[in-house]
Amino acid sequence: MNDLWTEELTPEEEDSLITKVTEQITKRGLTTPAVFLLESHKPVGRLAGQSMIALSPFLAPFIGMSNVHDYSRLIQSPSSLEKLIVRLEETTLDQETDPGGSDSTDVGDNA
Repeated sequence: MNDLWTEELTPEEEDSLITKVTEQITKRGLTTPAVFLLESHKPVGRLAGQSMIALSPFLAPFIGMSNVHDYSRLIQSPSSLEKLIVRLEETTLDQETDPGGSDSTDVGDNA
C-alpha cells in the first residue's frame, strides 16, 4: 500500500488512459480547449498530480479512488502529458480531414 502513489504507469496503462481521456474529450467537443489547457499547464503537471493526491478524499466519491490514482500518475509524467496532447491533436486533424466520416454517401447523385 505504501507504493500506491509512487509506482509508475505501465505503457499499457498509459495508452489505455490516454485513449479513454481522448475519447471523452472528443465526445464532448472540447479538444481545442483541452490541448490549450494541457499545453499551458505542462510546467505544473507534477504539482497538479500531487494536488490530486492531496484532494483524493474529495475526488474519490465522484470519480473513484482508482481513477484518482491513475489520472494523478498520468498528469505527473511529462512524457504522458505530451503523448496525450499529441493524441488530441491527431484526433483534431483526423476530424478536419474527414468531417463527414468515411461512411457518408452522396444522396444527390441518384439522377
